[in-house]
Amino acid sequence: MTAAGYTIPSRSPGWLHGAASDLLLGAGLGYLLSLPLLVAIGAALRLDRWPLEATLALGLIFSTPHYGATLLRVYQRREDRRRYALFAVHGSLALFALLVAGIRLPQLGSLLITVYLAWSPWHFAGQNYGISLMFLRRRGIDVDGGVRRGLYVAFLVSFVLTLLVFQTQGSSASFAPDPVSGGEGYRPLRIGVPIGWTLTLAPLLLLIFVASIGAALVSLRRAGAGLRDCGPVVLLLVSQSLWFVVPATAAAYGHFFEGIAFTAIWSSIAHSVQYLWVTSYYAARSGGEKRVAPFYLQALLAGSLITVVPGLALTPFLPDTLSWSGGFAMLLFAVVNLHHFVLDGAIWKLREGRVARVLLRSGGDDAPPDPDRGRGVRALVWALGAACVAVPLIEIYDSHSARTGDEARIGSAVERLAWIGRERVSVLGTLADLRAAEGDQAGAEALYRRALSLRRDPAVVNNLAWMLAVDDDATPEQAAEAVSLAEETLDHYGSDDPEALDTLAAAYAAAGRFTDAQRTAERALALAKASGAGDPGVLRSRLALYRAHRPYRVH
Repeated sequence: MTAAGYTIPSRSPGWLHGAASDLLLGAGLGYLLSLPLLVAIGAALRLDRWPLEATLALGLIFSTPHYGATLLRVYQRREDRRRYALFAVHGSLALFALLVAGIRLPQLGSLLITVYLAWSPWHFAGQNYGISLMFLRRRGIDVDGGVRRGLYVAFLVSFVLTLLVFQTQGSSASFAPDPVSGGEGYRPLRIGVPIGWTLTLAPLLLLIFVASIGAALVSLRRAGAGLRDCGPVVLLLVSQSLWFVVPATAAAYGHFFEGIAFTAIWSSIAHSVQYLWVTSYYAARSGGEKRVAPFYLQALLAGSLITVVPGLALTPFLPDTLSWSGGFAMLLFAVVNLHHFVLDGAIWKLREGRVARVLLRSGGDDAPPDPDRGRGVRALVWALGAACVAVPLIEIYDSHSARTGDEARIGSAVERLAWIGRERVSVLGTLADLRAAEGDQAGAEALYRRALSLRRDPAVVNNLAWMLAVDDDATPEQAAEAVSLAEETLDHYGSDDPEALDTLAAAYAAAGRFTDAQRTAERALALAKASGAGDPGVLRSRLALYRAHRPYRVH
C-alpha cells in the first residue's frame, strides 16, 4: 500500500532518522551523556546557573524553533488551518486577549504564569509518553493493556508528584524554565498543601512510579519485546526521572539540586531537541521540507515571530507599573508556552490517521499540498521572522557587553535595549556601578533609579543605598533614603548577609544613628569572620568610625 509515494510496510523499521540520532536526540541519551560534562564545567567555572547570554542563546537556538515547528504544523497548510481552526484561530485570539488583560490585572497575570508552571511538567511527560508508545508500536509491540497502563501511570504520577511539591505551602520549587528576567507584581499562586501531607504522599507516589515502571516492563517482556525494543523507553523514563521525579522528591525534603546541569532550562533544551527531532521527520514524510536544515530555518523564523512580535506590539502600551524586566517578560513567556501547549495537544494524537501513517508506519501523507499561491505573503512573513531573530541577538550581544567593563560599549547596550523595549536591570546597574566608581554620582544615581523603575532588584537597591550613605555631601534626606533602601535590601537577603548589614550600618551612621550603626556593623563583622564573606579588616575599620560617632565617607 502506498501514500504520497511512500511504501507503508506491514511492520515498519523501529527508527525515524536512524538508531544513533534517535537514541541521542529522541530517547534522551544525549541529555544523559551531557550531565557529567556540564557538572564538570559548572564546578570548574563555579556556575550554579546559566549566564544570561547563554540562557538567551540556548533559547534562541532550541526553544524558539520548537515553538515554530508547531506553528508550521498548524498554519502552513490550508487543510490543517481548517482542521484545527478552533485552537489555531479562536484559541489563539483568546490567549492573546488574556495576555492583554493580564497586563492590567496582576492576579490574572499571576494565574496565567501559575497555569504555565503547573502544566509544563505534564507537557514534557506527555511528550515522553507519546514517544515511548511510538517507539514500541513502530517495532510491532502490542502496547494495549498492561504496557500502556503501566507507562501512562508512571508518567502521570511523575507529574502529580511535581505538582504536589510545587503547590506545597512555603515551597519555592519550580520545575519549568522561567524567563531570564525577574518579575514584580506577578507571583506563582500556590494552594498551600501542608508540608506534612507532602512528606506523607511523596514516598507513596514514588513507590507507585517505580511499581508502574516495573509492571510496564514485565508486560513488555510478555508481549515479546527484547532489550533493543525496551531501550528507548527505558532512556525516556530515566530522563523523566531526572527532569522531575528526583528533583521533586529532593525538594519535598528541603534539598535542591544546584548547577547548570540540573537547571530547568537544560531539561527544556532536551525537550525542545526531542520535539524538533520528531517534527522534522513528520515534515519530511508529510510532503513538507525533506531536509532538516530548511525545516529548522523555517521553524526558527516562525518561532521568532510568536515570541517577539507580541512583545514589540504591546510594550508601548504597558502601564508605568510594568516593564519588560519587571514582569512583562514572565507573562509573555507563560502565554507563548500556553499557546504552544494547546496547539501541541490538538495536533499530535497517535490515533489520528495522518499522524499514525507517518509516525507509526513510516508512511507518507496523501493530502495534496497547497497550491502555489500567496508567495508574496509568505515571503513577507519570512522576512518579518528574520527581522525578529535580530531582537534576541541584540539581547545576547548586549548582555555580554555588560560583562566586558567597557563603559562606552555598555552605554550603547543600554540604549539599544531601550530601543527594542527590553531594558535589563543588570545592564543598567553595571553602567551605574561604573559611573559611581568614577565619581559621577549624578549619572550613577539616575541610572540606578532608572533600573529600579523597571524592577526592585536587591543588588541595585543595595548599591544605591551605599552610594547615598557614603557621599560626603549627603543631605539628611539622602541619609534617610539610604536607611530605607538598606533596610529593603536586608529584608530581601535576610539578616545574615554581611554586605547588606555593612550597607545598613553605613546608612545608619550617615543619618546620625551611631548606636544602630555600631550594633549592625558588629553583626556584619561577626558574620564575615564566621562565613569568610567580606573583608573583616575593612569592616573593623568602619566599626571604629561608628564608635567614634563618625560616618564612613569615600569622597
